[in-house]
Amino acid sequence: MVSTRELMQSEPQNRILFYYFLISVIVSLPFFLFNYQPIPLSAWPGLVYMGVVIYLGFVLYTLAYRYISASVSAPISYFAVVFSGLLDWLIWDHIPDQLTFIGIVCVVCGGVLVLRSPPESETRS
Repeated sequence: MVSTRELMQSEPQNRILFYYFLISVIVSLPFFLFNYQPIPLSAWPGLVYMGVVIYLGFVLYTLAYRYISASVSAPISYFAVVFSGLLDWLIWDHIPDQLTFIGIVCVVCGGVLVLRSPPESETRS
């Protein structure tokens, strides 16, 4: 997150996205090659949809770091874990255990603490 913010100060967004996706392909290619199976035709629409959504998500992700610090966006990213747990409960009836609720409370408290702290420009002076 911090490196993305630093890159957004000097590099164009398209170059950052290019390297994100290039690194992703390089990292995932060995898994694909060793576990290759033909992709059914019926899976292609879902794969294209996921590719477009991930691309748009990364565009917004990199754009956000031009305007906010990583310390402000980090709690928002962690809320994704909370929401996935809630969706797991609502959609697949997987009831969260006590440790999950403790984690949710920690994420929420951490987010509140970060958002209540003074902006970075005030703390540096």
